[in-house]
Amino acid sequence: ALREKEAALQSLSHQRMAEDQAIEAQVLQLRAMQERARAVIKRLVNVEEASESAYTCLSCLGILKKPTICVPCGHTFCSGCVGRSRACQECDLEVRHCFHSETLDHLAGKFTYRKQVLNELLHEIEGA
Repeated sequence: ALREKEAALQSLSHQRMAEDQAIEAQVLQLRAMQERARAVIKRLVNVEEASESAYTCLSCLGILKKPTICVPCGHTFCSGCVGRSRACQECDLEVRHCFHSETLDHLAGKFTYRKQVLNELLHEIEGA
């Protein structure tokens, strides 16, 4: 009876070791997946940062708010940053007309949202 109990105990011990090894293998796989996800997210953040200048006001250097495009030079400023002078703040060309770009406003808003979500995701995955 004692030998049977020892054999059963040894069998349970081997089973437990096998389960522990399986768990350790899963943890290693999850860590590798986490590292790959972190690398992909960092690349996406870099892509977004590289495109940030397209959504940046040439005056305040912030993300465009109500983008206003100067004609004929095409320089873009926040509506609040467009000067009252008849010359473009960036190139000094005479500004004949300014117009609000709804499309650029929409894209700048999406850029801000994507950047925020990616940074939150990166923070979350680095904290894990």
